[in-house]
Amino acid sequence: MNRYAKLIPPLVGAVVMAFVLTYQEVSSDTAVSASEWVLVVIQVLAAVSVWGAVNVPGWTKGKTVQMVVFTVLGLLVSLITDGLTSNEIMQLVVLALSTAGVAGVRQPLSQVGYNHRTGAPSTRQDSPPRTGVGW
Repeated sequence: MNRYAKLIPPLVGAVVMAFVLTYQEVSSDTAVSASEWVLVVIQVLAAVSVWGAVNVPGWTKGKTVQMVVFTVLGLLVSLITDGLTSNEIMQLVVLALSTAGVAGVRQPLSQVGYNHRTGAPSTRQDSPPRTGVGW
């Protein structure tokens, strides 16, 4: 499985959201509102967050939880600023579909070991823990 598979849905969502916003504003001949730009920024930050998130060993839902947080944040921005407009509803649908896409991609479990000598996480699993004097 591609290690960047969970990055694809939010990236596609960011591009689709930018196109939807541009089409809506060109067809209606109005300016883009601040809350609509904030929704686009939230989508882009969600993609960056999913890409940069560490795969926590044993927890496969971490990136999905991040996307849910960004989706709720987008909803709150729309509700707090000026209520839901039809343009913002379309953007929130794209954000929700991106979240569903991240949730639908299977996350491989990370294999992280423990370096007993230094006490730091290690990716090496081939040596057993050492015991004895000085360890």
